[in-house]
Amino acid sequence: MSVKEISVSKPEYDQYPLFKKYFKDLKERVEVEKKCVNKDDKNAKMFYVLNPRSELNKRGYPHWDTSKARELLKKDVENKLHKKMTMKEMQQKIGSSGVVEIQTSYHGS
Repeated sequence: MSVKEISVSKPEYDQYPLFKKYFKDLKERVEVEKKCVNKDDKNAKMFYVLNPRSELNKRGYPHWDTSKARELLKKDVENKLHKKMTMKEMQQKIGSSGVVEIQTSYHGS
């Protein structure tokens, strides 16, 4: 949209006799801000390349967002195991793979 189209699009804009100037100034500020944001993004990416995250956090544990435990917990929540079993029952059913092993189908009588 052009400045003229914008200025006539709402009657409220009529109260600003310098609308065109304000709009031009705003566009210039937005362009400057975009350049700053792009520079910050580039610097942040470079920082992470030069300073990779360690495998363990400060307490010696794997980072949660990349851990296998996070994915396993998501599966348990999707299967609503937290509503079906107590914590102790879940801990007792953890198999060698680290997954709660539950028999889902029953054969027999």
